[in-house]
Amino acid sequence: MRALPTINGVLPRYATVGALSVTTDVSLLTGLHSFGRVPLVPATAVAFAVAVVVNYSLNHVWAFDVDGLSWRRFARYGVLVAVNLGLTLALVAGLTDAGVYYLVAKGIAVVLGAVINFTGYRYWVFSETRRRPLSQVSTEAASAVA
Repeated sequence: MRALPTINGVLPRYATVGALSVTTDVSLLTGLHSFGRVPLVPATAVAFAVAVVVNYSLNHVWAFDVDGLSWRRFARYGVLVAVNLGLTLALVAGLTDAGVYYLVAKGIAVVLGAVINFTGYRYWVFSETRRRPLSQVSTEAASAVA
C-alpha cells in the first residue's frame, strides 16, 4: 500500500467533487420541494441519494483515484452515507422547525457533512491502494481532453 497523497493533492479534487455533489443535491431538492411540491423530508432524502451516487463515483475514480471495486470500501462509504443522511435530515428538519429557511439549513448540513466526509474518505474509505500518483492522473486527464 502506498502512502496517502498529500492533502494539497486531494483537497482541490475533493472540493470540486463536493461542489458538483452539492449542486446536484440542492438543485434537485429545490426542484422537488419548491416546484414539485414534494414534502421537505422525502425531497431532501431523494436529492441526497442522487448526490451520493455522483459523489461516490467522482471521489472513487478522480479525487482519491482508488484501484478497482471493493466491498469493504463500499460498506465503509455506506456507513458515512448513513451518518451524513441522518445528520442532514435532522439538521434540515430541526432547523426549519426552528424557523430557519430550508436551504440555509441544508447549507449548514453540507458544511458539517463535508468535514466529516473528507476525514472519513481520506483516512478510512479511500485509504487503500492507489493506481498512480494524482499528478499523473491530472496529466493523463488533461491529455485526454486536449
